[in-house]
Amino acid sequence: MRTRSASNEHQGAHVENEGSHGPNSARGCRARHRLFASPSTGAGRRIGGHLRVPVRCWSPGGSSRRACYRHAPMAQQTLVLQMHADAGRELRRKLESAGFELRSAPYAHFSARGAGATITHYTSGKLVVQAADPQALMNTYLGDVPPASAAGSAASGAARRDGVDLVGSDECGKGDFLGPLVVACVLVPAGDGPKLRAGGVGDSKKLSDATVRKLAGGLRHRYLHAVEVLEPPAYNAAHAKTPNVNLVLAALHAKAIRAVVSRADVGAGAAGGARASKDRLRVLVDQFAGAALMQRELAGLDIELEQRPRAEEEAAVAAASIVARDEFLARMEALSEECGVDLHKGAGAPADDAALRYVELHGFDKLSRVAKVHFKNTAKLSARFDR
Repeated sequence: MRTRSASNEHQGAHVENEGSHGPNSARGCRARHRLFASPSTGAGRRIGGHLRVPVRCWSPGGSSRRACYRHAPMAQQTLVLQMHADAGRELRRKLESAGFELRSAPYAHFSARGAGATITHYTSGKLVVQAADPQALMNTYLGDVPPASAAGSAASGAARRDGVDLVGSDECGKGDFLGPLVVACVLVPAGDGPKLRAGGVGDSKKLSDATVRKLAGGLRHRYLHAVEVLEPPAYNAAHAKTPNVNLVLAALHAKAIRAVVSRADVGAGAAGGARASKDRLRVLVDQFAGAALMQRELAGLDIELEQRPRAEEEAAVAAASIVARDEFLARMEALSEECGVDLHKGAGAPADDAALRYVELHGFDKLSRVAKVHFKNTAKLSARFDR
């Protein structure tokens, strides 16, 4: 199995424009502001992320001239590089010495803020530099810290992956007190990504239940997919043996991925006729733990594996998230009907209230049939219910 980050697909650094701060319209007179000289743009003053530059203003009668300013947009740009861990530690030392504020970030070695920029080094090796001029910033702090390779942005990576068959894998139910844990894996053939995004396929967490159910039917019919489910009793048994949710989740992801890959030979398409070429197969997982975990689970599988946070930006992972949530919703409905209680998603008060009603009907000792009992909700419920 080959592993990589999205950055290994691209040769040379890629800079993408993330937008500007508004139109170049005059905002009225600002005579109270002092005027500073900028070495790169001429006279002007940087205020609140904008560069105020002088423009000539006249009174309505046209007889008087005053000093006015307008906002010149200062677009944030993003430069993405691939950096080894040793080089990342050296960069962190330099940034700290330069007065950057160091912060923790999900799936990152560090995130540093300062000089109007944000620099984040992810555990995948990806270095993301966000600044008005990220290339200049890189030259300042990375002059003698060579990155392993340059990388494109996530958006440009999506465009490149639209040209290859891509297997996406995502889960649903990990944070829900009631109901199962579900993993879905979907193979999206080359070229279908833009069509899926245009059709509304996106991160299922941002879609209504009705939209998810509607989209999932088409995805299941058209694309090769696999769904793995751990109902609460099986989930609780697995967690009792391995009290680490990520280990349980990794095993489910691996099982679903192996099921799709084993059926992804040429001609072995889904019911709707989608086909894939196994020798071009890449797998993208919405990262939930250290990369080594999934690499171990998929050892020996002839795929190119990529893991990164927020992978739902890719159509294949978004499709997997929709199928997983659709399965979760269907299982919750069936479980609710079976136990006579309207079970709720999440781990908040509605879920607690539903669990209390279940316990009142069936007894506390039966809770493991509908709930993930290692959640803190169980202790709260125990305090509310006199066993």
